[in-house]
Amino acid sequence: MIKKTIQSFVFFALFQVFIFSCCTEDYNMYYESLYFVAEDQLDGDTTTVKSEDLFLNFETLFDYVVASNYKELKKFTNAAYATTCDENYTLKEHVSQIIITSNEDVFGIPAGNSLNSKLSFLNPVTLENEPVENIISVLNQTEGYYYNRKDFVFNETIPEGTILAFTITIIIEENGRILEATTDMVTIE
Repeated sequence: MIKKTIQSFVFFALFQVFIFSCCTEDYNMYYESLYFVAEDQLDGDTTTVKSEDLFLNFETLFDYVVASNYKELKKFTNAAYATTCDENYTLKEHVSQIIITSNEDVFGIPAGNSLNSKLSFLNPVTLENEPVENIISVLNQTEGYYYNRKDFVFNETIPEGTILAFTITIIIEENGRILEATTDMVTIE
């Protein structure tokens, strides 16, 4: 009798562990850092690039924090799949402002001031060039977040012989935190 009781207890304990291990995991996403590069659309070499071939690319990197493994007991049995487990990601921070600047004067705009009016970004949903500020809605999407590259192009030609680096700054709405990243120096030919 004791042997059957122990076997039953072990069986149900292992079954419960199996169910818990295959339940959905919820993650909260927080902005961790930015990756920002200037690239040549033709050959990828940015030591010298023509203005019309220059684009700026940035990616957001996130910190994923487990929110909860055990939401509701009734969900465990529905989520007990032998080979797959769902993961839910919730963006917990939102971008309130995005600014792109350069370290040198360009287009009559002093160094360190916003170049947003001289840039467009390629919307990943519509594949159309849009004002830089419209990227905020893409960054703040809570569902179907677009994780891939985000590209910016200049609306005007940068004068030849200009050597500059670009900085992107995003401001987080919830806590005013500022994230920045700067490209390597680029020579416009």
